[in-house]
Amino acid sequence: MDNEASTYLDATSKGLVIKTLETNLIEPNLNYILGGFETVVDEKYACKGMFNMVGRVEGYEVMREAVGKWVKGKCANIIKAEKEPISSLVTFRSSVDSTWRTCFNSYEGFKTTIKSSFEESLNLDGRSNAEAMAKYVDSLQKNRKKTEGELEKELKDVMTLFRYLQDKDVFEEFYKNLLSKRLLGDKSSSVDLERFFISELKTECGSGYTGKIEGMFKDMALSDDITSNYYAHVNDKFGDSADTAVKMKLWVLTTGYWPSEKNLELILPTELQVHQRRFETYYDDKYQGRRVEWKHNLATCEVEFKLPKKSGEVYKRSLDVSCQQALTLCCFNSPESLSGLTVSSLCKSTGIDLPSMIGIIKSLAHGKQVDKSNTTRVLKKLTKKSDSTPQAKEPKGTLTILPTDVYGPNVDFKNSRARLKILNISNRREEDTLLSQKAHDSIFRDRQHQIDAACIRIMKARKFMSHSSLVGEIMEQLKFKAENADIKKRIESLIEREYMERGEERGAYNYLA
Repeated sequence: MDNEASTYLDATSKGLVIKTLETNLIEPNLNYILGGFETVVDEKYACKGMFNMVGRVEGYEVMREAVGKWVKGKCANIIKAEKEPISSLVTFRSSVDSTWRTCFNSYEGFKTTIKSSFEESLNLDGRSNAEAMAKYVDSLQKNRKKTEGELEKELKDVMTLFRYLQDKDVFEEFYKNLLSKRLLGDKSSSVDLERFFISELKTECGSGYTGKIEGMFKDMALSDDITSNYYAHVNDKFGDSADTAVKMKLWVLTTGYWPSEKNLELILPTELQVHQRRFETYYDDKYQGRRVEWKHNLATCEVEFKLPKKSGEVYKRSLDVSCQQALTLCCFNSPESLSGLTVSSLCKSTGIDLPSMIGIIKSLAHGKQVDKSNTTRVLKKLTKKSDSTPQAKEPKGTLTILPTDVYGPNVDFKNSRARLKILNISNRREEDTLLSQKAHDSIFRDRQHQIDAACIRIMKARKFMSHSSLVGEIMEQLKFKAENADIKKRIESLIEREYMERGEERGAYNYLA
């Protein structure tokens, strides 16, 4: 009996000691202890020990604040320090999820804190992060080095971050622009992966969000049928007299689905003009009421480059180039052009404006060259410096091309590859800036319409509302974060267009039927 009593007293005394430690040491110093959370978070054993210790004094709320602060700080550093932050954010998000499962015992309260911290971090500059996310998805979809399984997992991880974004319309606009380039340029590593990601977007945002994107894929499939039917029609109508020297692959794109592109009035070779006229006639007869516009700036061409050698042999290479690059190369097909053509005459022969032609000349004659035996420089500058108009000394690394400069075929051209792609060397930074500005302008116009629609929908139901109540309900209905000033401007616009009027009470509006 005495032994049992002694054991009981020992257990009781230990319990009192532990309770005293929790009450006098842990609970009063909880903030100090959790101040070192960032130093132990990467050590799973220590982090889990801290979680268990804090749980003894019901300090999870304080620990959640520490976790939230850590996540926000880490996200802010990644976004600020890295040019392409989405990859690192995806990795960090996976790491945090692992910590939540192993160290925090999948405690639901911490999951909520982690989610809200990522949401706040990503939406501080939501537009930039949405744009960066679309570009990161583009890089994954073009990656041909990884397996489909690896890429699918990475795309799923991106979707985790995508769910935190409020500016999903910004992502949609940039994603659609980049997708169009992948589809038309055959740059996607896998069509199945493209469709997988679209299904993920559809599940998350609904069919309305992916309607135009799915329409792009429908156009691609229909274009294959239209092309084959067109050539069958040409063969039936013209038979052996049909000109088959040039094969043309046609993409028939629905205007509402694809990003808008300006029309270029280019001067096409006779062979292409024949195809163009025949297809327009065929399409008008087949689909009455539809109008065809040619977007030559979206076209790519495969050109066979033939260079006679002194030995009598012909050096051949296949070049993948843009339509403008192909038209420029075609100018050198005639014997008299082999002595060289001026940049201005190339502009006149192709219909390409001077700034664009300068970019094309840079790509064809001044591209990067590893060594003389392996180059993409199919053209060569024939003008000597003394023949050009005197210019101020150029900064190192810059290249000035004048309208009077003369270019001709590069007789020393060599490349070990039978087929090579020549990228257009234009001002990439300027192009990206223009693309970004164009996308944001489109987003701004769409958002204006959405604010107008939400405002009219609410006022039609309520008939009379105060300004603060109307703004609050509009914000609740919008799927993006809108500023008070933007909503106020749209309300003023609706009043001017007599959809609404100011009420007799100050700061109130009436709906006009």
